[in-house]
Amino acid sequence: IYELLLGKMLGILYVGLVLYAGVALLLGLGAALIGALHVFQPKIVIYYTLAYVTGYYLYAGFYASIGASCANPKDAENLSMPLRMLLVIPIMISLYVNRNPEAVASVFFSYFPLTSPFVMTNRMIVSEVPWPALLTATAGVVAGGTAGLWAAAQIFRASLLSQGRTLRLSDIRQALRGTPAAPSRSEVP
Repeated sequence: IYELLLGKMLGILYVGLVLYAGVALLLGLGAALIGALHVFQPKIVIYYTLAYVTGYYLYAGFYASIGASCANPKDAENLSMPLRMLLVIPIMISLYVNRNPEAVASVFFSYFPLTSPFVMTNRMIVSEVPWPALLTATAGVVAGGTAGLWAAAQIFRASLLSQGRTLRLSDIRQALRGTPAAPSRSEVP
């Protein structure tokens, strides 16, 4: 199951990387035309790419978990709302991070795995962040993504056994504990 989920995630990541490379090329050409190529420092380019890949890995695992637990797209849309709301937090705090890159809240959100890909990239533009700090934040995101992939695999396995019905919260909890889900009342003869 891990290979199936990871294969799907990697396929979409490759498409995203092609788009990412295209946008980076256009930005590089634009910066060269206006004489601002110095903005593309190797550290920034490398970390932005690393943050893109690891951030994608993190959120793809969570979205795969949501998709695996639902029998139809409407249920998945409803379940994904809290995750989408969480994605708004880095946007809301970006102005604060730009003005106060070394404040406790800025540092916390730059290491918190769910906001790190956004906040750390924002913070490193306005402040000097050393490589060990960048790699520590990245390790947290990778750990969160691995947990998300593991959860998605457990939920997907339970979903296969549920015979096409949307999983209830109790079914998801049982799947994450490793116990088989009990059939619903409509499935009991």
